Amino acid sequence: MTFPSLFFYLCIAQFVGLCLFAAANDARFFKLPNKIIVLIFVLFVPMALVCFSWDQALEHVAVAVTVLVIGFILYAFHIFGAGDAKFLAGVSLWAGFEMLPLLLLTMGIAGGFMALIQLMRSRYDVSFVLGYLNLKKLETSALKVQLPYGVAISAGALVVSIIQIVNVVQKPLSGIGG
Repeated sequence: MTFPSLFFYLCIAQFVGLCLFAAANDARFFKLPNKIIVLIFVLFVPMALVCFSWDQALEHVAVAVTVLVIGFILYAFHIFGAGDAKFLAGVSLWAGFEMLPLLLLTMGIAGGFMALIQLMRSRYDVSFVLGYLNLKKLETSALKVQLPYGVAISAGALVVSIIQIVNVVQKPLSGIGG
C-alpha cells in the first residue's frame, strides 16, 4: 500500500466521522456547527497536497465554490439553510466534479425519503386533529416542517466516500501528479 493511499484512507475516515457528527447534530438541533464545516474544508488541504495533482485540487475547489454560490442563492430565497449550503460546499470539495452528480442524486433521494416520512408523520398527527376540530385553514401552515437536510447531505457524502475508497483500492494513489 502506498503512502498516499494510506493517507487518503485516514483522511476519508476523518471526513466521514465529521459528516456523521454533523448529521447527528443537525437531526437533533437543526444546526450544522461552523467548526465542523471548517474542519471539513481544512482536512481537505493536506489530503489534496498528498494525493492530488494541482489541477485535480483546483477542480475540487472550483466545484466547492460553485456549490457554495448556488447554495447561498437558494438560501436567499429561503429554499436552503445557510448551514446546509456551507456543509454541501464542504462535502462537494471532497466529491469533486466527477462525483458531484452521485452526491446530489444520493442527497436528493435521501432528502425526498426524509420528507416523505416527515410528511406522512405530520399529516397523520396534524390532519387528524385539525380535521376533527374543523380547522382546515390551519392545516397547510401546520404541515410546513423543517428537515434536517444535513442528514441527507451526509448520506450523499457516505456514498461518495465508499465509491472513492473502492476506486483507491482498485487503483492505489501514487501521490502528487498521480
